[in-house]
Amino acid sequence: MFPFWKGDIFSEVKRYEPPFHLEEAFHGASMQGYLAYIFQPIEGGTLLIQQETVQFKGLLTIFTPIMERMLLKKIDERLVGIQHFLERGREATS
Repeated sequence: MFPFWKGDIFSEVKRYEPPFHLEEAFHGASMQGYLAYIFQPIEGGTLLIQQETVQFKGLLTIFTPIMERMLLKKIDERLVGIQHFLERGREATS
């Protein structure tokens, strides 16, 4: 997720209620956190809400403000990727 930073991230699904909700806890690469996706039907499509908490550990704690800014950029990219995937999937099944 971050440049020049390699490591495994382990995820555990904590709640899965298709097609409306997905939650996971994750840890690794000097961080831990919780991630939830909530899918709400709205007129003309679906509203995707992402809730995420991340705590940095070890040396990364010192760089928390920088890491948070980098993480926000990656989250934005991830949401755009999810949107494209869902829209292509919808077109493929029509």
